[in-house]
Amino acid sequence: MELWLKISLLLSVFGFLRETKPSTPFFTDFLVDFKNITLDQVLRDVYPIGTYSYMVLAIVAFLITDYLRYKPLIFVSGLTGIITWSLILWSQSLIGIQIAEVSYGIYLATEVSYYTYIYAKVEREKYETVTAHTRSAVFLGRFIGSVLGQILVFTRLMDYKELHYLSLGTQITCTLWVFLLPKVSSSIYFNQKAAKPLDLLKRHTVTSFSNLEVLQWSLWYALGNCGFVQVTSYIQVLWITIDDTQDIIWNGGVEALATLFSVIVTLLAEKIQKSLMKNRSNLVILTLLTAFSGLSLVMTAKTANLYVSYAGYMTFSTLYAFTITICASAIAKKLEDDSFGLVFGINTFVALVMQTVLTVTVVSGDVFVLNIVQQFMVYAGFYFLFAILYGCNLVYSLITERKSEKS
Repeated sequence: MELWLKISLLLSVFGFLRETKPSTPFFTDFLVDFKNITLDQVLRDVYPIGTYSYMVLAIVAFLITDYLRYKPLIFVSGLTGIITWSLILWSQSLIGIQIAEVSYGIYLATEVSYYTYIYAKVEREKYETVTAHTRSAVFLGRFIGSVLGQILVFTRLMDYKELHYLSLGTQITCTLWVFLLPKVSSSIYFNQKAAKPLDLLKRHTVTSFSNLEVLQWSLWYALGNCGFVQVTSYIQVLWITIDDTQDIIWNGGVEALATLFSVIVTLLAEKIQKSLMKNRSNLVILTLLTAFSGLSLVMTAKTANLYVSYAGYMTFSTLYAFTITICASAIAKKLEDDSFGLVFGINTFVALVMQTVLTVTVVSGDVFVLNIVQQFMVYAGFYFLFAILYGCNLVYSLITERKSEKS
């Protein structure tokens, strides 16, 4: 087996195990039923803590990733998963759950090491393939976890609390798996004299983001991550609000289907990307996918039928999976040297700033007191705004091209 394929498979197994969490689709119901936390507290006092923690830690995560050469941060990602699910299981107070959310913020912030490690270990021509492998492994883990959780809940073999023991088990397993990953031989920014790292950071940042294609894809990467995390964080609250009379909750089945579709489009993304990745095509793709994402969120929130909301959510998740995959590999192919951790770290941080602004203004109640449906309409508006920006850029590029042809 070729070395690049071996590394890709090893990392994919880690991602699969890390994301196999049967308890995730039922977390809100678990908090309400087992921790005596109200739905409003979940919305305004629990979930925002994870967002704030994630943002603060992402500021330094990409630099620590490079300084420690990726693998140690992947280990930390698994370790904080163990801590998070342990706190979730055995904490008996709102404060304990909030501490778990802080740990979860670390868990999310260290994801950058997983998504950029592969670019530091394989050659550039394999980027589309390894991106598809690692993304598909993540989605497949979510699929298996969701299916398993739904089956166990439907058959009443386990309740919501018992599912968390399974999630804790997968976090322990993936943490042990990290030891099989090869080390990255050198740091990019911290293996040289003290005067040089800042200059190199500056040069990589300017060079990367002065490339128009990198900037376009990076903007969507930030938007996509912001929107996806925000939607998935609060979707269970929305579903309970739409209909809380269901005897059997189908969240696991919905997440499983959404993830299955995501795996399919992730695998297709590599082939589609090779044929469509021309400059003008980029803008067309980004405009359409962003607009459809907004429409799917309107469908998810503005309905009294829970199953229509399920369909809207699955559509949104599938669009995200496709776009974020082609974004990641398109960005990586355009980067100079090995600035993957830096660029993806900056993109992730921008996403978190967006997410924090949305959380403060529309979720926490500190600025606007909006109900959950109104919050989702704001998220949809966010996508429509970016679709308009990409559309205007497309029109401008067409007009500019026409003028240059005439002259």
